[in-house]
Amino acid sequence: MKTIWLIGCGNIGFRHLQALLAMDEPARILVIEPAKALHDRISGEVTAAGAGHQVTLATELPQAGPVDLAVVATAAPPRAAIVRALAMRARPPAVILEKVLAQTDAELQSMADDLAAAGSKTHVNCPRRYFPGYQALRRDLAQAGPLSVEVTGSQFGLGSNAVHFLDLIEFLNASPLVTLDTARLTPGGKPSKRQGFQEIYGTLTAALDNGATLRVTCADAPQVQLDLAVVTADGRRYAISEATSRMQAPDGHAMDFGTRFVSQTPEIYADALAGRCALTPLADSLRQHRLYLAALRGHFGLAPDAPVPVS
Repeated sequence: MKTIWLIGCGNIGFRHLQALLAMDEPARILVIEPAKALHDRISGEVTAAGAGHQVTLATELPQAGPVDLAVVATAAPPRAAIVRALAMRARPPAVILEKVLAQTDAELQSMADDLAAAGSKTHVNCPRRYFPGYQALRRDLAQAGPLSVEVTGSQFGLGSNAVHFLDLIEFLNASPLVTLDTARLTPGGKPSKRQGFQEIYGTLTAALDNGATLRVTCADAPQVQLDLAVVTADGRRYAISEATSRMQAPDGHAMDFGTRFVSQTPEIYADALAGRCALTPLADSLRQHRLYLAALRGHFGLAPDAPVPVS
């Protein structure tokens, strides 16, 4: 039976827990959540799932393993320190990290060094790579590129979630980002509901090495909304609603898209345990994050490698 540590079980961590409980293969799952106020909710979810897993709760990281897979789903500020402790104490062969990975380049490098020293095969949870719809577009439009991506909506957390779209456009094009432009963002930010972080509005643009472009626009409006479009080099437009799991093709035909929320992707962990995880490799995500953090430091007028207030 494999041993999995879930470090952090707040909002996104709880969705990881739901997916872990849905795995077919029984596992030993250690949930590490320092906030005891969340433990009743966690225990209730485990009981309701009724799965064959052995689940235990803790408030601190154990002093030693063994562990086969570690999922680090904390907020960004403590993540580098947690990864260092994890790497030194347990040397997990497989690791999945949540994004935003970190707030500084120094923290990014620290995690990269610690995980490399531990021999951990590490991926970052940008799960759109597991959506059947995006997999099909990548396959079917391989000769129609470069494929540009347009994201429009409101209150979807641009500061936190732009990383998903930076990764998505790289996945669709198999080409790296080369530039990010914050000139069309609304100056500064607004305090987030999460203390210490900022919400960002306006339009973020990016370009890839192959000429593809990304435009992410988030309005400061009351409702949460998110729509995407993938546009081929000759102007064909594939309009996607992830919320309804529908896509409209250029000919007007609508079809199921295959949206997969975190709680619906237990295969991610099985793949990681088997050494075939299809999430974003850490090296690729580090490159994306370095570009992103540099752009946001400029946007907020921060000193070199000052912490960027997103998570």
